[in-house]
Amino acid sequence: MQDRILPPKATARRCNVGVSTMYRLVAAGRFPRQRQLSPGRVGWLESEVAAWIAGTPKTKPLHIESTPASRPR
Repeated sequence: MQDRILPPKATARRCNVGVSTMYRLVAAGRFPRQRQLSPGRVGWLESEVAAWIAGTPKTKPLHIESTPASRPR
């Protein structure tokens, strides 16, 4: 069976997080890395997203450390 590739919005919806939050999780090493499909287009393997969902606790909210660029001034 071939793995489907999910675009960013569909991936974020499936994981119940915002797209920006998803990219912050990727940068923090806490979410699967996206695959470059073409210049300006990325996607996630459905199997990796499903594995991440299965391994994420359902009772605790995701905490993401702020980076200097995203802290309020």
